[in-house]
Amino acid sequence: DGIRDSSVTGVQTCALPIYGMDSSVAMIHEATTFSGGRHNIQFSVCGDVMRQSERSAYDVVVCSSVIEFIPDVDSFLRAVRHSLSSRGVFVFSFANRSSIWRWYSKMRAKEIGRRVSVLQKNIWTWRECRERLLKNEFEVIEEPTYFDSPLERVSNVGAVARSRFAGILGLVV
Repeated sequence: DGIRDSSVTGVQTCALPIYGMDSSVAMIHEATTFSGGRHNIQFSVCGDVMRQSERSAYDVVVCSSVIEFIPDVDSFLRAVRHSLSSRGVFVFSFANRSSIWRWYSKMRAKEIGRRVSVLQKNIWTWRECRERLLKNEFEVIEEPTYFDSPLERVSNVGAVARSRFAGILGLVV
């Protein structure tokens, strides 16, 4: 999904230290550029960073378009849980299998003789996502918010665009 201006701009007003990690050197470069040189925002390239992090080191962990690409998602979720402080919050997006756009992209790929991305390992319904979180000892605070639907660009269909049947991604806190 990449880093958008607004995602980094929103944290630029925060006085707390912010650490961003990505396995992509190009994404770290882009994030550093968007951060505007703020001293409290640091980015680094990581390997298996979550396994290396100190216990209870973070108040918030944010993963945008990450979960679906992780082969061993339960190990990853346990590592995130381990790295959060006792009142820490995990905010992430998940690839929403209930979206009609997922079905459409598979159908369209077959028509033109292409394969759907084999890199995405975890495409879940909300029920499957919730089960994974509970299995890994997370408390689910609220239902997901769905987004990234092509319908978001159409006026007067906002509620439909944000439904689980239209939103390609779900955002969970």
